[in-house]
Amino acid sequence: MNDDLLSQEEIDALLNDVSGEEKSNSNEPERFNGKLIRRFDPSTQQRTIRTRLQDMDTINESFARRLRLTLEDLLRRGGDISVKPQQLIQLKKYSDFTRSLPVPSSINLISMAPLVGNTVIVFPPELILMTVDSLFGGDGRLALRAEGRDFTRTEQRIINRIVESVLETYQEAWEGFFPITPTHQRSETQARFANIVDTPSELVVDSIFRLEFGNFECDFHICMPYSMIEPISGSNTNNEDEQARLKRLSQEVTQSDVELVAHFVDIETTIGRLMNLREGDILPIELPTDISVEVDGVAVMTSEYGTIEDRKALRVNHLIDHHAPAGEDLAHLGGRKRKAKGERLSSIVEKDSIHE
Repeated sequence: MNDDLLSQEEIDALLNDVSGEEKSNSNEPERFNGKLIRRFDPSTQQRTIRTRLQDMDTINESFARRLRLTLEDLLRRGGDISVKPQQLIQLKKYSDFTRSLPVPSSINLISMAPLVGNTVIVFPPELILMTVDSLFGGDGRLALRAEGRDFTRTEQRIINRIVESVLETYQEAWEGFFPITPTHQRSETQARFANIVDTPSELVVDSIFRLEFGNFECDFHICMPYSMIEPISGSNTNNEDEQARLKRLSQEVTQSDVELVAHFVDIETTIGRLMNLREGDILPIELPTDISVEVDGVAVMTSEYGTIEDRKALRVNHLIDHHAPAGEDLAHLGGRKRKAKGERLSSIVEKDSIHE
């Protein structure tokens, strides 16, 4: 019978395999053909974030100040909300974040358009019970516990009120940095039903806020994927870096391939006439002198249609500048400059397909 039982070392090994955690010695160097090597596992590697998210620190500080007044009005009692200096921003794996959450917790999924992805706002059960106790005449001094059960309908309505107040305040805190529109998607009580990342090892930004109302103290979290704010995390870089980035983007845009579509003519008809058409019927049209040329449905120039060296071609008559006032697009260009541009474009257009 003893042979059928697993040892503690075997149990630990199985648990590590299931959770996907690395063994403590997996990154220790080894020797291969006399050379020192280190094992590399792409599934468990963490990204290194070298820049501090100072804008998120500012947003969190502003949010904490605003939310204190909002919750005081809701709970009808004085309190304080703060962000500890060592806990302004924590970058961690999503699996580490969910492992630290109590069960049940009020986990609320929030979309933050135009940012891509979802955020979670997590309230501990003690905060929900204290809020219910305060709203129904209690003083919040009772040690209430919610282990082993879900939230009742009354408690869920209270959660929705708290979430609504938090989202309104959070939107105001973001206004000076990057305008967002937070929207409550749904609420869960267990983290496995509220995935906001593709893999458990993906990095998330965990903002921890400390609430103190009399003798009551607790922490709540606002957690979002780092990939969600990464596109805007460098929006306040210095001017030189911004100019270099714009120059690089401009060069890449000028090398992009586009398709020119020449719009020749439209024919108005009826469904009856269209159904009576037979093979060999002729639809008379008048070829216009000026042909509109479009890129992705946007008119960019007017041209004449013809041939050059036995190939179909367009000769540019007028370039359209959509940023100029009406009637003044490229009016300052002289005939020579317009002709030179027309020759260059016609040599390009003759190589592209023209949709009639």
